[in-house]
Amino acid sequence: MAAGFGLVNIAQISCEFSNAPGQHFPMCVKEVAQVAYLVTQTFCVRFTMKAPLRPTVLRGMAATVDVTYYTSGASERRILVPVSATVNQTDQQIVWIPELDETVRCRTAKIGIVTDGQVEILSDLPPGDRVAVA
Repeated sequence: MAAGFGLVNIAQISCEFSNAPGQHFPMCVKEVAQVAYLVTQTFCVRFTMKAPLRPTVLRGMAATVDVTYYTSGASERRILVPVSATVNQTDQQIVWIPELDETVRCRTAKIGIVTDGQVEILSDLPPGDRVAVA
């Protein structure tokens, strides 16, 4: 996530488990670490959810978490991703797009302004595409 991200910016949080591909379950933030990891400069975030009847979900299982959030002052039409989601490869900026089969593919992306740890994607990224972020 980027600087300026906070609980008030969150529009929606959902997760997907490998034993239920394509099914998304609502989640809530339980806690956010107060101090970033020294090496990665990332914060640990814990989520909570009501256990679904199906599939079987056990405490500690890994999940893919999707967080939709608002950026203050941003136009609704802007696509913003964390700077860490873009890679310069042979003089082109690329992003990694997760596929349903749990692989990723690279896609070129024309980038714009960098603000608060986020970069604007100007083209080549269709609405609805997810971007892998380290």
